[in-house]
Amino acid sequence: MTSRVQLTSDLAEVARLNAWLADVLAAGDASVPAAEAVKLCLNELVANVILYGYPDGRVGRIDVALTPESGALAVVLEDDGIAFDPLAGPEAAPLAGLDDDRIGGFGLKLFRESSRSASYERSDGRNRLSFVCG
Repeated sequence: MTSRVQLTSDLAEVARLNAWLADVLAAGDASVPAAEAVKLCLNELVANVILYGYPDGRVGRIDVALTPESGALAVVLEDDGIAFDPLAGPEAAPLAGLDDDRIGGFGLKLFRESSRSASYERSDGRNRLSFVCG
């Protein structure tokens, strides 16, 4: 059964996302690694949408759907922010050392490594990212 939550483009919504995830994942329809991967991916992706998807300051809508599939979890993340394909963005270069404190790109790397399949489309002014973990 698919579970859904609708969020707004406010960083406080990440806490509500995590509470919803805890409730949905408590049902135990997915493996622990899949659940952990989905939580990591959604926290990173939703935070990025909120921080960068609405540069004009308007309040946006973010929809998340989660469906268990044979021990894995299928996710659909939709938002009405600016167009951004997380599958096409550059990945962060490896750190040169502990003193290398640059920011950016590591969340996309984590997402790509944590999901076993993903697709992106832009339609009717909305980003739609579908991915599977587990």
